[in-house]
Amino acid sequence: MKKLCVGITGLDISDNPMSGLGIAKCLKLNKNIKVLGISYDPLSPGCYTRDIFDEIHLIDNPLQNKDKLFEDIIRLKEESGLEVVIPAIPREVPVFSVLKKRLKRRRIEIVTPQMDNIIDALDQKVFSFIHTKQEHVRIPPYTLINDKRDLKGIVPFPRFPLIIKSVTENYKAVDIGEAEVFVNSHFQLTNDPLCMQEYVNGEEYSVAALADENSKLSGIVIIKKLVLTDQGAPWIVVSIFNKKLVAFTEKLVKHFKWTGPIELIFIKEIISDSYNLIKLQPCFPSWIYLTARVGQNLPLKAIKLAMGNTVRASIKYKTGYMYIRTTKDISSDVHTFFSLNSSRRLIYNG
Repeated sequence: MKKLCVGITGLDISDNPMSGLGIAKCLKLNKNIKVLGISYDPLSPGCYTRDIFDEIHLIDNPLQNKDKLFEDIIRLKEESGLEVVIPAIPREVPVFSVLKKRLKRRRIEIVTPQMDNIIDALDQKVFSFIHTKQEHVRIPPYTLINDKRDLKGIVPFPRFPLIIKSVTENYKAVDIGEAEVFVNSHFQLTNDPLCMQEYVNGEEYSVAALADENSKLSGIVIIKKLVLTDQGAPWIVVSIFNKKLVAFTEKLVKHFKWTGPIELIFIKEIISDSYNLIKLQPCFPSWIYLTARVGQNLPLKAIKLAMGNTVRASIKYKTGYMYIRTTKDISSDVHTFFSLNSSRRLIYNG
């Protein structure tokens, strides 16, 4: 029987790990799926996890040229029979989404929301939706800055600390001096905007969900984060059930006509019963492997939906299960690296 060939991005492992390896581990539970790792960097640790990926392929960074991305994905179809791609890096999802219809005509499915429906937690449409319709959820006040400026005149919050968010990290500033040092350092290296947001003290929760083509939940898992890295990434989590967060997620995906994966991150304030939505990402979270262990293998469901198969919708799963991230030492012959760098692929199984 011919195996379904699925490509997955996001192979980096760090204090702020990507979800590619977790997605691959979910899919490897099905013996009829061949899993391709897609990377932009031959030094990504995931390139050398031969127990998880059947093949590794290098492509150019899609953020730099979407037409080249199209050519690279077609090349993977011709070389390895690629049929489905699950983008695992939030910044790349819009680029893949733009190509979704074009690639579908070449019989390659892309697991992303439609481009016109992609939103994030700082989108004014999301703010309006929450402000007018959701009594138990709020978005902490924030401001966006695009260059070096005197922060004293633009910080809208009367008290510190506050959280400064960039694409790659979150920084907690306890006073205006610390905020200015971080902002100045950031803009010396890049022109990417920063978000300065009110700090919320409380417990952190994360929702991983999958919506079908009719914007109905096919599955959902909610976790409470017990231990975080310095960058705020989950290290130890436990599965829980929360009716309010399930109901909110159902309303959000329906309202914005969402399809595909979504992650919602909340902080529940200690002194109130309200949930603060602090992040919304159009892909699966780094802890996604837990969903397969609690009875909701969301990546596998996503593949079935992408291939037009029927998926039984369910919001039931096992609670009280822990996900504990571990570090793993990987060794590889340097010739393997040279081979990947020169040929742009590694074949582990096949």
